[in-house]
Amino acid sequence: MKNATASFLIVASLLTILGCKKDTPKEPYKPYQYSAPYNVAPCFEKYIVELEKQGNLRGKNLDFKKNGISVQTISAKQMNEVAPGAWGIGSYTHGAPDIAILESLCTDDTTYSLSLEKLIFHEYGHSGLHRNHLCGVKGDGFAESIMYGTLGNPSTKACSYGITDDYVNQRSYYLDELFKSIPDSLLVFF
Repeated sequence: MKNATASFLIVASLLTILGCKKDTPKEPYKPYQYSAPYNVAPCFEKYIVELEKQGNLRGKNLDFKKNGISVQTISAKQMNEVAPGAWGIGSYTHGAPDIAILESLCTDDTTYSLSLEKLIFHEYGHSGLHRNHLCGVKGDGFAESIMYGTLGNPSTKACSYGITDDYVNQRSYYLDELFKSIPDSLLVFF
């Protein structure tokens, strides 16, 4: 019994000695801040620069280098599995807009394509502005929104075929419409 008591006292003494630490100053609380990635395929870089510029011209404080965005390519096979017939898809993941564009549209061509711009801006409407497809038609017979969607799959909430836009001649209208009445709170990346 004496050995058990002695062993207990030795273990208790060691734990007391080892448990003593100098008081270290506590670090002030810092809330977790997610740093969303800026991950843009080089062939799409000029379109993201233009998107940021156009949003800022319309009073939106877009800063993709700070807040993050991803615009990457996707194979036709992968796209067909996710959104059959689509050229691009947009979602909001990892705290930032996430856009995938068919890899066949990513070329070394240095020409600026308004068709590709419209596609990327439309997908940003889904992923960065949380907008759905809008199916209205203006009096001139053109789509009233850059968010007009024409996929044939009813589950995509797409609009009917046959309606087009006049993006080339009415670009300013469609860009104004893209950013109109979007609360700044929806542009905050968290």
